[in-house]
Amino acid sequence: MTPEGAVVARMASIPRAGEEFGVAVDLARAGIPVLATISGFGTFEGADALWLRPDLVLVGSGSRTNVEGVKQVRAILGRQNVTVIEVPVPAGIQHLLGVLQLVDHDLAMVRTELTNRRVPDVLAEHGVRVVHVSEVPSVTRDQAMNFVVLGPRRVIMVDGAPSVAQWFADNGVEVVATTPCPQLIRAAGGLGCVTGIVYREEPRDGEVGSLTNVDK
Repeated sequence: MTPEGAVVARMASIPRAGEEFGVAVDLARAGIPVLATISGFGTFEGADALWLRPDLVLVGSGSRTNVEGVKQVRAILGRQNVTVIEVPVPAGIQHLLGVLQLVDHDLAMVRTELTNRRVPDVLAEHGVRVVHVSEVPSVTRDQAMNFVVLGPRRVIMVDGAPSVAQWFADNGVEVVATTPCPQLIRAAGGLGCVTGIVYREEPRDGEVGSLTNVDK
């Protein structure tokens, strides 16, 4: 999603190819403008795009989003005066979201042992503090980094990951709820994989912004 409408992804995953048509129809029915669909040799999946600021997006390139996909996203967002910074996604990781999660405008959870060294530097340059997440079994096996941000420093995550939950608490992040996800984990996914942000409310003075519409 962008401030002016949606960019429909083009899945690199063969079993998920063709989902784009259904998504485009649903967006149209909801009255959300569709700005473009990634086409040609380009592939792009939404979990590779993370907004740092209204005018700045990190886009991961790897097994799911290729260089041509990044190029097309950069052109689309460039017309909105949004800068795209391309960063490599580590081998064996599906999406940028798998190693980097923003929990507030100035706080990120990062698997720094895997992430390209440029990522923490870019975050620091833009005033985002990094919480280093270690490669413990709850992260590598149980999808503890595959959580959903409900609002600034408020998350829902998989249960059975006390060390990660403690990292949240130590950094002022509230775990609103936990839930078992055995079927998603067996499919190499998690909560973040089944949640798409359609719209976020901007916080008013003295209020905290919140997630208001989630399309699963």
